[in-house]
Amino acid sequence: MKQVLSLLLLLSFFEINAQDLITLRDGGVIKVIVKEVSKEVVKYKKWGNKTETIYARDKNDIAQIKYVDGRIEKFELAKQEIDPLTVIAVPKNTSPNKKQTTEVVGVSLPVKKDSNKVSSQTNQLPSPIPQNTRMGEIKAFQEGASYLSSTYSFPSGFTVYGLNYEYGVSDEFGVGIGVDYASVPITVPYFGYNYYGTYVNYYDDRITGWGIGANFSYHFAKLLQVSGFDIIPSLSVGKTFISGYNTKVSLDGGLGLKYFVTPKFGLGINVSFGISPSSKANPGISMTFRLK
Repeated sequence: MKQVLSLLLLLSFFEINAQDLITLRDGGVIKVIVKEVSKEVVKYKKWGNKTETIYARDKNDIAQIKYVDGRIEKFELAKQEIDPLTVIAVPKNTSPNKKQTTEVVGVSLPVKKDSNKVSSQTNQLPSPIPQNTRMGEIKAFQEGASYLSSTYSFPSGFTVYGLNYEYGVSDEFGVGIGVDYASVPITVPYFGYNYYGTYVNYYDDRITGWGIGANFSYHFAKLLQVSGFDIIPSLSVGKTFISGYNTKVSLDGGLGLKYFVTPKFGLGINVSFGISPSSKANPGISMTFRLK
C-alpha cells in the first residue's frame, strides 16, 4: 500500500512540473503546454485548464519559452509593423463524438507594409497644393498653344464672316493668319433714253469680297490674372479683293474681350476698324476653340 501511495505521489509530482513557461516581453509568465511553434505564432494550452481550447500568441509578444525538459528558446522581436486588429481562428480539439468548433483568439500578427499604398487606417493629410497653382484656373492664352476663331462683324447692312488661326509665341504675343468674306447688297441705277427724255431705273445686285491677312496681337491675360479672361488689341495687314473693283492693301486694327468658358472654348466681343480717318468702327462677336 505504501508503494502505491508513493507511486501516485511521484506521478502527481511529474504532472505538477510537466509544464512549459512562456515569459512575455512585459515580464509576465504563463504556465502552458506548448503545442506548436510556427513562424509567426506560438500555439498552446493553458496549464491546468480542463478544456481543450488552443490559444495562439504572436511571437513578438514572447521573450522566451522554457520547456519542461529545461531547454530555453528565445525569440527576437521582428522589425515589422503590427496590426492590432488582426485575429486568427484556432480550432478546438474535441472528442470524436463532439462536433469540432472554432474559437477566435485575438492576437497581433505582423503585417508587411506596401510602400506603394497608403493604409486605410492611417490618417494622412493630402499633398499640399503649390502656391503658384490655383484650383480651377483657366488660361485664356498660353505660349505654344494654337487657337482657331470664327468671327462675325456687322458693318451697316451686311455681315463679314472671318476665320482666324493664331499661335502663342509667348504668354503675351500671338501671330496668325485670317481670311474674311462678305456679300454686300447694292442698288444699281440704270439710265435710259426715250422720246420723252432721260429716265432712271434701279435694280438690285450684290458685291462680294474677301480678304486675307497676317494678324499680330497682344494678350493681357497674364497681366490680368483673371481665370479665363483676356483683353486683346490687334493689328492686321493684308489684301482685299472686291468683285468689279481693284484690289487694295488693307491695314486694320482691333480690340477684343474674350472669356474662356472651358479650357477649350471661349466667347468674345470685338471692335474692328480700318487705319484711316474715314474708317468706321464695326462691332462683332467671336467663338474661339483651343486646338492644343
